[in-house]
Amino acid sequence: IDRTAVLSLARFGGWMTVSNIVAPLMISFDRFVIGGMVSMAAVAYYGIPSEAVTKLALFPAALVGVLFPAFSTAAARDESRLARMFESAVEWIFLLMLPVLTVVVAFAPEGLRLWVGQDFAQHSSSVLRYLAVAVFLNSVAQIPFAHVQSVGRPDITAKLHLTELPFYLATLFVLVRWWGIKGAAIAWLLRVALDTFALFYFSHRLLPSNRFAVSRWPVMAAAAILGFALAAMNFPLAIRIGLAALVCGSSVLATWFWGLTERDRTMLQSVLRGENALR
Repeated sequence: IDRTAVLSLARFGGWMTVSNIVAPLMISFDRFVIGGMVSMAAVAYYGIPSEAVTKLALFPAALVGVLFPAFSTAAARDESRLARMFESAVEWIFLLMLPVLTVVVAFAPEGLRLWVGQDFAQHSSSVLRYLAVAVFLNSVAQIPFAHVQSVGRPDITAKLHLTELPFYLATLFVLVRWWGIKGAAIAWLLRVALDTFALFYFSHRLLPSNRFAVSRWPVMAAAAILGFALAAMNFPLAIRIGLAALVCGSSVLATWFWGLTERDRTMLQSVLRGENALR
């Protein structure tokens, strides 16, 4: 038995365990606070849109499961390849999630009305919109999260979660007292936004050659948030349809011509034509 290896594995697994305990606690604790400070009925108004929109994060989670070992291997052998994979992964998730969640934000009242009725639409539309933006940021944040852990620094993510926890809980209690379930959604969005930009910062610190994390990503994030804000305006339905189409179309075109590399575009074209993109 190699004692050095055992200690290294125990340290790595211990820090990952901290994240795997604290992160789910922050995800589910808001329902307990709403039930205790507002009402149990409010938990349903919050929980149903939350469960629906957070399921969309399964798509980037599936991608991250593949990227984790690829990041780890590239970090040991070719950091330039790691930077290229990181950038491409963020752009692909951006391209995948932004149009979908823009539609969710734009038509949250209509969607909830058709799905669960007018009562839920009245109480939960703003919750769904705030949580949709949070899911977008959290989806993209899974890339720097995987990078930081894959290069052997799960202590960073664990310490980040431990630091966030008390501030998140304090913000959650205050905002739920002020605005009820909408306050809980805003608190979750604020925590996710802080977590996302902190992860990109630490990812850049571990891989300084990855300029994308501190140059192009902040611009992309600002443009996405502006698009969400426009989509959430209480305009007539026809105008919101036009705005959603404009935001979705602009994001696709911007990502295609500005974000994706020539190799990415060739691969996507091959996928759309049904060819083997991995040959």
